[in-house]
Amino acid sequence: MLHPDDIRLFLATVRAGGFSAAGQQVGMTRSAVSRRIDQLESRIGVRLLQRTTRHFSLTEPGQAFFEKCSHIIEELDYVENALLEEFSTPRGDIRINCAVMIGLKLIIPRLDELKESQPNLRFHIDLSDQPVQRNDQQHDIYIRFGAVEDPNLVSSLLARSSRILCAAPSYIAKHGSPNSIEDLNQHTCLLISGLGSNFNDWIFQDNGNRVTFRATGNLIFNSGDGHYEALIAGLGIGRVTQILAQNDIDAGRLVPILGDKHSSVAEPIHALFHGGTKTPKKVRSVVEYFRKSLKKI
Repeated sequence: MLHPDDIRLFLATVRAGGFSAAGQQVGMTRSAVSRRIDQLESRIGVRLLQRTTRHFSLTEPGQAFFEKCSHIIEELDYVENALLEEFSTPRGDIRINCAVMIGLKLIIPRLDELKESQPNLRFHIDLSDQPVQRNDQQHDIYIRFGAVEDPNLVSSLLARSSRILCAAPSYIAKHGSPNSIEDLNQHTCLLISGLGSNFNDWIFQDNGNRVTFRATGNLIFNSGDGHYEALIAGLGIGRVTQILAQNDIDAGRLVPILGDKHSSVAEPIHALFHGGTKTPKKVRSVVEYFRKSLKKI
């Protein structure tokens, strides 16, 4: 029976290009490596390497053996690592990149419980409203509104949230409140850049008809956090998520606008991550925690 260690040594010898170089990698002498390869060839009854004084080359059976064993050892290593990870405690660093508002309102308030449940993980939290960069390998998990079209990422639904129009009482006291969609043209609308060309298109239902209003204004923010602070400060009318605004509405710091007309389909909040079936356990455990925790909102 072939031993995996002999196969690994054969693969290392071929990849290193010599017995001496392979021996340096595995901590063996040149003669010991050569002897083990001889024993392997004797065991299977096939010449794998054609030796000369200074070099060797793969025989035709040796080439076939090398290719098949490369796949076998790769799968064996994967199974071994998967088992070790599956039955071990998640540990190490995990980097989470999430939209600013989601991070402030949903993720950070839950970190205390999360780190208590995962004491061997160290969390790096990056807040950013920039789109997820294709092939970005710097983060383990991304949390965003809506869908992200990236075939390299797996998506897991965490929650849903509708968007509403709001203004601060101070803004309404100074400028009044719009009573119709057309009235919005006479008001300052707070805009957000960097989230797509249609993000500032506000959707309404007017007498059963779907109406798209292109919001305009002279205040444009590149982050949801800045946009929201401007809204609270009474600088204009803005469209925000129900999750973000509800506490301030309850406290009287914000007032819903055109709630009977504004139409917003509940927008999904997704966790996105690399790997599929080979996703590290630490990533899967964190995504699962947020999925269960945010399911309640």
